[in-house]
Amino acid sequence: MAQLLERLADVAGVPWITAELQREGHADCRHYAAGEPAEPSRTLRADSPGRFHLTIGLPADAATTPGFVELTRHLFEHFLEERRLQRLSHLFRGALDSTSSSVLLFDPDGQIVYANPPGDALLSRQTEDELSVLEPGRPPRPLLAVLVSWVEEAIGSGPGEPNRSSVVSLSDGSAVACELVRIDDEVRALHGVVALLQPLAMVPQACLSLIAATYRLTPREHELLHHLAAGLGTAEVAGKMGISLHTVRDHIKNLYRKTGTRSRAELVGLLQRPGVRPDQPSREASQSRAPARHRER
Repeated sequence: MAQLLERLADVAGVPWITAELQREGHADCRHYAAGEPAEPSRTLRADSPGRFHLTIGLPADAATTPGFVELTRHLFEHFLEERRLQRLSHLFRGALDSTSSSVLLFDPDGQIVYANPPGDALLSRQTEDELSVLEPGRPPRPLLAVLVSWVEEAIGSGPGEPNRSSVVSLSDGSAVACELVRIDDEVRALHGVVALLQPLAMVPQACLSLIAATYRLTPREHELLHHLAAGLGTAEVAGKMGISLHTVRDHIKNLYRKTGTRSRAELVGLLQRPGVRPDQPSREASQSRAPARHRER
């Protein structure tokens, strides 16, 4: 504010200037000054209807130009708007930094211009653990390389195109729900893409969908797995799905066969690490896991 008043004093050709500012809806009145105010003085009003009331104090012999009041009003409007946007920016950044989801903001060139702490941690895992994305029919690719390729597609698609939303299976056996949102602000000429990545342990339905796609489950098998994950017994599942106990058991056997599991515990356990197939355990899994003695009946 001091710099703003100094510039106004230069424009008016005066040794000092004061300002009394009261924003609309605020009871307090702020007082500012540049230089050493002295008497006698004169005042000018430079109010902005609906935004603020402003009184400018000048030396009594100050000869201002006709456009001085309009210039002062414009500068104060700009200053207050910049302060408002700055406060909002700090607030939004604080919110993004406190979320458990990974947030990455890319500029139009595909460069990361912001990453919240979980996003930084995810990128560090890629470097330290050689974290890669597993895609059917393709060799593993670094997570960041996949995201950048998607960002380039989103930017090249132009405004109005649908956002990308997908489930990503990672080489460490975990999976994340990934959403890319294109940002376009033509007024401020701002363009970019924000990537939101959330661990699937926090999105149960996405886990189920990933399992169903990975093992090519039928809609009925998908529904059955949903009920098993909720902890329902065979009779309860039969009632929910409107089928016989025998049919439920047949569906469960098919799920065991398709997923390579041998018990309900193993089957439901897939939801904890949906990117790991039973015949390809994660690095943390024991190499000497004993086979189950009995199958679920």
